[in-house]
Order: sequence, then C-alpha cells, then structure tokens
Amino acid sequence: RMMPADGPEGHPRDAGLDVYAPGATDIRVVALNRQRDEMIGYRDPANEDIWEFVTKRPLIPGIPHVYQVYAIFPETGDVPQTQRVRLIMGRIVEISYKKYVSGQTGPR
Repeated sequence: RMMPADGPEGHPRDAGLDVYAPGATDIRVVALNRQRDEMIGYRDPANEDIWEFVTKRPLIPGIPHVYQVYAIFPETGDVPQTQRVRLIMGRIVEISYKKYVSGQTGPR
C-alpha cells in the first residue's frame, strides 16, 4: 500500500514495513548492504501483534534495499526467526509470521 506523506518530515522515497508477529517479544530490522541502517519501529498500540517500521532516511534509487527482519518469540528463547524483505520507495510492505504452535521447530 502507499506510504502516507505526513507533513514536512514525510519524503516520497521513504519506505515502511508492517510485521505481523503474534506473540513476538522483540522485532529488529537491519539493512543487508549496510548494517548501521536499522529501521525505526514500534508496536501498534491498537494491535500488539503488529509492529510498524519506517526508514530513518529516504531510500536511494538504483540500490536494492533488502532488509533482514529478526523476530524473537518466547517459545524459541533468544534464537531469532528471520525473514528477508525488499523495501519499495513510497510503499509499505507487509510480512507475517504464523502463530507459534507447541512442538513446532519455530514460527513459519
């Protein structure tokens, strides 16, 4: 979906990421091409299963913006479950983790 341009701080090359992770205690999103480029995020106050992230600075055209998403679930201890996602300028990308079921090796 389209990224809203909120006031003067919104930029057309900003990108967003919504992570649906029921039961996750922590989510971290880091760029693969530059480790210092983390996304700023928070848990949605209306739905604690959704974490919303936005880029710290506008994306640069011509560079693939691939990010690694690390999700921590109480059932897996400190072992993060990971997914990769490619961000798109001016858009919010959505990814999801399935709810953890006892006996499963990890969230899918």
